Amino acid sequence: MVYQGAGLVLQVIGDISHGESNDVLICRDNASPLGKEYTLLVLHKEQSKRKVVQVLEGAEKQAYVARFAHGESLCYVFPYRQERELSQFAPGQVTAVKQREEVAVNLVMACLSCGLPYPILALILTQNQVHLGQDNEIYFGYGLDLSLLKPEVTESQCTIACAELVINLLERDIPERKQSQSYQIIRKKRLKNAYNNLPELYRDICLTAVSGEKVGIVKKLKAWFKTHEGLFFRLLVVVCIVLIFVALTSLLSYLIFGENLWFRFFQDNFSIIGTENLNP
Repeated sequence: MVYQGAGLVLQVIGDISHGESNDVLICRDNASPLGKEYTLLVLHKEQSKRKVVQVLEGAEKQAYVARFAHGESLCYVFPYRQERELSQFAPGQVTAVKQREEVAVNLVMACLSCGLPYPILALILTQNQVHLGQDNEIYFGYGLDLSLLKPEVTESQCTIACAELVINLLERDIPERKQSQSYQIIRKKRLKNAYNNLPELYRDICLTAVSGEKVGIVKKLKAWFKTHEGLFFRLLVVVCIVLIFVALTSLLSYLIFGENLWFRFFQDNFSIIGTENLNP
């Protein structure tokens, strides 16, 4: 079967799932010379369509590749990579505690940098769509059951879901006496539902990592900027407002008085009176 729209000609090459709410298909773009592959979510039910549109179209930035209608269905196109589920591949690939903490950091960083709306991210974290690359990279899949989508999901709920995955990763097949300090702290906070945002979870992993090595400066900066992005945005707005005010008052003063009154703040008012300069 072929789905066509938004400049894509998507030939179905595999099925991930079929559900009452939506189907998940693997497609190859016949319009691309590279034959790029995508995950195609085909929505059938009107209720699901409304919720998905509400979540995805209300996001700060576009989280999908394309959207188009196919008959009475609504189609969303997402990236596709071969599945390597974290729960299946981690036990054999990352056996040392240090390696597992590194993967845990990669997982939280993937959540921080993905740009996905929290309701979609929550589905990814709870529907086994977290994948582990051969180089311990974390990436997400989109084989989602959208009937479980809840538009009201917050960052706090995503953080708790992420913490659950981190705990499972750090504790699996590791004797209690050898459990890392990061595991102990994250587990205690999870039991108390003490996490409000992802940067908090990131800090708990990094600050207590048993490796003793410093976390890369790039990762630290990404997490720090993510934590303070709201402050930077507000500061930028204030600076823009001040600059606009100065520009407007400068223009008005020049039109009315023939000079920029702001320059007077940088003049020596005791040596310059009117047109007279008291300095020789």
